[in-house]
Amino acid sequence: MRNGMPLLEAAFSRCAIVANDIPSYREIWGDTALYFRTNDAASLAENIRLLNADRPMRRAYAELAYTRARERFTTKRMIDECLALYRSLRSARVRAA
Repeated sequence: MRNGMPLLEAAFSRCAIVANDIPSYREIWGDTALYFRTNDAASLAENIRLLNADRPMRRAYAELAYTRARERFTTKRMIDECLALYRSLRSARVRAA
């Protein structure tokens, strides 16, 4: 799954994240998620079993993901970044004219 929204929804729901080990997920979630070998169902299952068996670990990863989501994905940050993008595009357009 390449869409990151389910992971973000899980993080905001205080769920631990088990993510496919791809660069974009590593960039976004860093050490706040458990990663399974890329597209490897057995590795995914093993990570899920690991979290299921270790409640403190599961809670720790859930809290890490929640904190990361709250820090990085705020409404204010998204608005500020969109405005910065629009301003840069407008500036580029003016320079090109």
